[in-house]
Amino acid sequence: MNKWLEGYLRCFTSDRPKDWASWLALAEWTYNTSEHSSTGFTPFEMVYGQEPPRLLPYKPRTTAVQAVEDEMRSRDFILTLMMAAMRKSLKLSPRYFEPFQIIQKIGKVAYKLDLPKESKIYPVFHISCLKKKIGTQVNPNPRLPTVMENGAMAPKPEKILERRLKKKGNRTGIDFLIKWKGANKEDATWVDAEELHRTYPELVGEFF
Repeated sequence: MNKWLEGYLRCFTSDRPKDWASWLALAEWTYNTSEHSSTGFTPFEMVYGQEPPRLLPYKPRTTAVQAVEDEMRSRDFILTLMMAAMRKSLKLSPRYFEPFQIIQKIGKVAYKLDLPKESKIYPVFHISCLKKKIGTQVNPNPRLPTVMENGAMAPKPEKILERRLKKKGNRTGIDFLIKWKGANKEDATWVDAEELHRTYPELVGEFF
């Protein structure tokens, strides 16, 4: 049951694992209204003697899944499994990230992926770390986290608290006082605008 609950909560909390408690009631309902292999009935049926009402009606044949090929080939889209050491919240953080293309097969059990340059992650993965992308629809999975030179995950900016001009040689630059996600305002730090732009290019348009 614990493994099932962990997988369920991961699906809904994704990149906000601290919100797991708000999903417990729905997780309990789902567990109690799912058929158990040992009895052939749902816990709800075992207690009340009738089928549970459905929260959402299901219409058969509203989804289609293509057959999974026996071997992943070059140019297939896949989802990349990030190693546990690179995840901040080990249990409930997402296991896979947005689809990336295979650009080369390395030996018999490894693949080189077309990762964005800013990821700073070694692009070769063992086949056990990869999952085939099924179908043509791209699900809204998180992007690869920004990684610093030492290999640690870079904290993500949440809000600009202040701006200040700073003299840099013969020109004037801008520093931002950044509040980081998961940190208090007291832990905010000043960051050079160019460095912020270079480290977090995905935030262009949001902060710049």
